[in-house]
Amino acid sequence: MAATNYKLQVYVALIVVVMVAAGGRHLAADGVVTCSQVAADVAPCFNYITGRGPLVPACCGGIRSLKAAAGSTPERQAACRCLKALLIGGVPGVNFGIAGGLPNRCGVVSPAPVSPTVDCNRVR
Repeated sequence: MAATNYKLQVYVALIVVVMVAAGGRHLAADGVVTCSQVAADVAPCFNYITGRGPLVPACCGGIRSLKAAAGSTPERQAACRCLKALLIGGVPGVNFGIAGGLPNRCGVVSPAPVSPTVDCNRVR
């Protein structure tokens, strides 16, 4: 179990580094929301959305923080693209049924569904 958590922490750190290097260039119009911020905000949720752990308060705090940071349409679209890339290619074993219900479980109204098929250009 400890080895799995360590591997997950290393994996999350690598994702953040890659997203800063590659996706981090894709900033919202005013530069507020970055892919590294999205990754950091949702990292506490990884065990939950992969079925390996409970929903922890830090996860919901990250979801709330991300929602607050993405205040404009361009920021929400940028956050959507980052989150979609992270969940599709960055986190192995995501259960999209669980991930899709995460905003509701945290009491957050999401501007877009958490789904691998969401069209981030339609997020308002």
